[in-house]
Amino acid sequence: MKKILLNTVFSILAIGLFAANGTIKGNIFDNTGEALIGVNVTVEGTTMGAITDLDGAYFIDVPEGTYNLEISYISYATQKIQGVVVNADETKVLPDIIMEEETQTLSEVVVQAKALENTDNALTTKQQNSENFIDGVSSKTIQKNGDANVAIAARRIPGVSIEGGKFIVVRGLGDRYSKSVLNGMDLPGLDPEKNAVQLDLFPTNILDNIIVYKTFTPNLPGDFVGGLVDINTKDFVDNKTIAINASYSYNTITHFKKDFILYDGYKADWFGFGKKQRELPFSNEVKLPNPNNLNITTDEKQQIYDYADALDKELAVKNKNNFLNQSYSFNYGDVKKFDKGSMFGYNFIFNYKANFDFTPNAQYAKTRVVASADDGYEYDIQEKQTGDIGSQNVIWNGFLSTSYKHKNNSITLYALHTQSAEKKATIRNVEDIFNVQNILSQNLEFFQKMITNVMLNGKHQISDKNNIDWSLSFTNSKFDDPNLSYTDLVLLNNDTLLQAGGTAGVNKVFRSLKEINLNPKVDYQYNFKQWNGVASKLKVGLANVFKQREFNTYTVIVKADPSTDPTLVDITGGANTILQNIWNPANDTGYYVSDILNNPSDQYKSQINTMAAYAMLTLPLHEKIKLITGLRVEYTRMQYSGTDRLTYKKINNQTVLNSVKPLPSVNFVFNLMKDFNLRASYNRTLARPSFKEKSQLVVYDPVLDQNFIGNLDLVETDINNVDLRLEYFFGKGDIVSITGFYKNFKNPIEVQSFSSAAPNDLTASNRDKANLYGIEFELRKSLDFINPKLSGLQLGANVTYIKSSIDRTADEQYKYTKFNESISHKREMQGQSPYLINAFVSYAHPTSGTELNLSYNVKGKSIAIVSIGDYPYIYEDPFHNLDFKITQKLGKKDQFNLSFKANNLLGDNRNLYYEFLNLGKTNYRTFEEGRTFQLGFSWSLAN
Repeated sequence: MKKILLNTVFSILAIGLFAANGTIKGNIFDNTGEALIGVNVTVEGTTMGAITDLDGAYFIDVPEGTYNLEISYISYATQKIQGVVVNADETKVLPDIIMEEETQTLSEVVVQAKALENTDNALTTKQQNSENFIDGVSSKTIQKNGDANVAIAARRIPGVSIEGGKFIVVRGLGDRYSKSVLNGMDLPGLDPEKNAVQLDLFPTNILDNIIVYKTFTPNLPGDFVGGLVDINTKDFVDNKTIAINASYSYNTITHFKKDFILYDGYKADWFGFGKKQRELPFSNEVKLPNPNNLNITTDEKQQIYDYADALDKELAVKNKNNFLNQSYSFNYGDVKKFDKGSMFGYNFIFNYKANFDFTPNAQYAKTRVVASADDGYEYDIQEKQTGDIGSQNVIWNGFLSTSYKHKNNSITLYALHTQSAEKKATIRNVEDIFNVQNILSQNLEFFQKMITNVMLNGKHQISDKNNIDWSLSFTNSKFDDPNLSYTDLVLLNNDTLLQAGGTAGVNKVFRSLKEINLNPKVDYQYNFKQWNGVASKLKVGLANVFKQREFNTYTVIVKADPSTDPTLVDITGGANTILQNIWNPANDTGYYVSDILNNPSDQYKSQINTMAAYAMLTLPLHEKIKLITGLRVEYTRMQYSGTDRLTYKKINNQTVLNSVKPLPSVNFVFNLMKDFNLRASYNRTLARPSFKEKSQLVVYDPVLDQNFIGNLDLVETDINNVDLRLEYFFGKGDIVSITGFYKNFKNPIEVQSFSSAAPNDLTASNRDKANLYGIEFELRKSLDFINPKLSGLQLGANVTYIKSSIDRTADEQYKYTKFNESISHKREMQGQSPYLINAFVSYAHPTSGTELNLSYNVKGKSIAIVSIGDYPYIYEDPFHNLDFKITQKLGKKDQFNLSFKANNLLGDNRNLYYEFLNLGKTNYRTFEEGRTFQLGFSWSLAN
């Protein structure tokens, strides 16, 4: 007793007089992954200590030195952590502690802090103790890999691939079948062509982790099949943080090339703006005078001139200079501790990135299958395109989180704003073999995207048995594509000619999309003991997701004076001279605005409201068996306003979807032995058509010369899911697991050719049924078991094999029966890859601060477009991606980082191709990627 008193006195004197303090921080969970509140964490031999808060977190201020911790909680085995080294002005963050229930054979656990410090097992711990089948990637792993945005980071997760560098695909199921949320709350998609969220808009330095839920439990939204991707952002920082990052990258086919193309644009483009300068300078509903009218007035002649003169006159691509891709970020955060267990923390992050992309010699072909001279069949190329694509991409975002904790209550506010702009130029030589003409096509595009999300979250422990969590999220998003200018010039006898009549020639398209999301939810948890006194819980909750979208598009057509119609006008000075030669009433020559196409089927308003209620029970049936079961019920109503594209009748707030869906879920977790789990799951989920798909919309793509045509008759897809996983966790973040899964689809939705008469146009349609099954394997292992000197070396791989089956339609079979070829009536689902592979090797030297990482990923061949009639299926080739990164930490406290990264070391290209029986492959689209090399620098100050 005397010794303890003396130690206490000297500790107090040391804190007050002699030493600068550091802080010990950590989190404590029970063996189900739930945060434990009120756990006692004490520093042995002193009166210093803390009690865990609502998130299971503890903070202990101590003088510089080495300490032993004792962690105790009623009904749980006491744990001791020995050898915690704390430096002055440092926050020592310890890995998560899992408390084991006390038994006769387990009354105390002693571990060494040195072992803890070498692990990054927070995410593995969550995975091991989750009620769900989950995979993920932590912020530390993301940092090792050098992934700049969520889309790149997510592809490291088992069963995950990324489509188009932006959209996530889980287990080969993309768009409507995979769902992304931010801190558990719904997000809108910013691409009018996609249902999925564009993940490259979210930088990785705002992340705590990315979790992918592979199976459904009733506390999750029910509208996902492949996986639910939860992007979890940072709230509290560990200590005061100031960080600055900068990086520059070079691409082998993009930078410092004389043939790089773009157009002038505006200075505002560099800041993610530029829409205002490109907006139509007059109303899209004006009545346009006809210069061919014999009774035209002087005022009307002036109007004709003014309308054309007000338009942006830039129509031609240019050879431009570009600079290295560049990225900058700034981070400032701090946490303040008050008396009586109160804390306030904040974290602010700002990012800016500007990239150039160049795709030289991009190729595209439109091909069908026809009879050959030898009574067989062959490919018939109807159109060929070859050209270049250049773009400038700018994105910036600001992220702010503030959080206040007082005893067993916490309130957190998140705010995120992302602004992006893409300026894009395309020039193509189009060989129209079917119509026997050659065209020089030039497109100038600009896309401006904005998303603002504000979320308020509260957590409250009312008593030992009662917890309430609630969240309210509001998101406002906008997509603008103003002044998409495409100019088609006919090439004839080495002359460049503009077709004066018809709708060909010069078109300017103006598109806009606005969407708002409102998502409140509340969860109540009741903690109780089952018949053997083991901790159990009942969760119930309510949620509502309201989304409202408005889409508009209209086209301005420019023609030459009617005296030349329908002849071809010589454009000797190039496309930019067209709008510099405005129709002159004096000599009745020049160019004028002839039409503004306000096609009613190009515009719509739609809203969807989903109300949900659920109950979920977590019940240990035995010390080795846990049951997680429950039911979620979702009521959905979708309303649509637009115009019927066939009858042109107005549709006003028509209810096009009205459903009540019960979604049951049963999960078992069998703890076969320590750190060894067998999981089994059955659940029912659904997939809903997107706003664009369930509409009367007609969207034209001038690059591919194709329309997407909406389908109001689409219905929801119902899916039954069965999963089985065996997983073993053997310390230090190491894991080996194998998962089998099966999915049965009723009314699956696929994108396919619209009709045999318009096979190049696309639509979405329901099929009767489909089946999918597969197997996933994951391994992460440190090699320290071979030799302790290899403790920094880790290998990892995950492989997914998937097989799907869906019936072919009669229109799909046509091309085979036409040539008396037999083929299975079943095929794989559209977009379904048969395999996914991710692999990595990383090394972190224990003392030098050097880190190395080599990673590889690929997804297998898949059907990109389901073609019908005479057109063969279009497939996407596997893209083999190999990345390398080396990081060197510098400074006494590792406050400086230098990094070098190389992407696509294999130099692979993106290829889509037609394939029909024994004819082999023939090109549909080909894009070069090039190799990218990046040099980065960061400086951070943390107290």
